[in-house]
Amino acid sequence: MNSMTTMTFEFILFTINMKLIEMVLLDVGYLTNHGYYQISISGNGKSKRFYNHRFIYECFHGVITDKRVVDHTSNIKTDNGLDNLQLITQSENFKKDHKGGKSLPPIKIKAVNTKTSQWFEYESITKASKDLIIDSARICDVSKGTQKTTLSKKYNQRFRFEKI
Repeated sequence: MNSMTTMTFEFILFTINMKLIEMVLLDVGYLTNHGYYQISISGNGKSKRFYNHRFIYECFHGVITDKRVVDHTSNIKTDNGLDNLQLITQSENFKKDHKGGKSLPPIKIKAVNTKTSQWFEYESITKASKDLIIDSARICDVSKGTQKTTLSKKYNQRFRFEKI
């Protein structure tokens, strides 16, 4: 390959990567049962799945070669902005998860019943999720504005959420 071909090839790869990152940032893919977005990329007859947050992190910081994991600093699994991602060990992630995310301050949230206007305050999205019996990813979608309301299985009524 001559240098012009190499530059063109690198530009094409860069353009493809930027389009993929743009798609991932727009929550392209599907939401797993654990609340993470995941995409599948196919080529040469093969397909590989990536968690969006790991894919974005590796595009900007390089491939993770050790056993560290990409963590959402805000504890919102669907917020894949680069400023919300950090590389930590699995042990640190486990400790953080089992402290209720308290290694970083949890996001306080207000749940408002859209029918009755009754509201509840919660110390974290996880606590709101458990009390109202709503998937935490749905609460995140509502608080981010990608969804207006979500249904509580406990009350069988719709709620909207606000960060407080």
